[in-house]
Amino acid sequence: MKKVSFEEIGALTATFHVQDGVAAGQVVKTADGGTVGPCSANDRFCGAAGAVEDGFAAVQLRGFARVPYTGAVTVGWNKLAADGKGGVTPYASGWDHLVVEKEILTEAVEAGDSGSAVPESGTAVIWL
Repeated sequence: MKKVSFEEIGALTATFHVQDGVAAGQVVKTADGGTVGPCSANDRFCGAAGAVEDGFAAVQLRGFARVPYTGAVTVGWNKLAADGKGGVTPYASGWDHLVVEKEILTEAVEAGDSGSAVPESGTAVIWL
């Protein structure tokens, strides 16, 4: 059992219209007319979608939130951007986000004879 939880500390949430393709738990970007949509790779994200229902979503804009990640995310300050699949990834030209916790779901696999590398992935608690 975890003894410390950061999730939703300092949470600021607002309701937005949603574009197709937005699911609960993914990072989103703003679009026209009070709408949020899915992020493309290397986009700056504005928050994390909560419940999505009837064309609307509760979007957490600030505070600690748990989001999926891929790549070499570390606890501490990271330059992050959207990974294009609903999560975040390290990006040299990205934006500073504090990571306070991460849970590795898939370990990184180096490129071997097959020539395919697989980056680490999991979930991380980040400051939006």
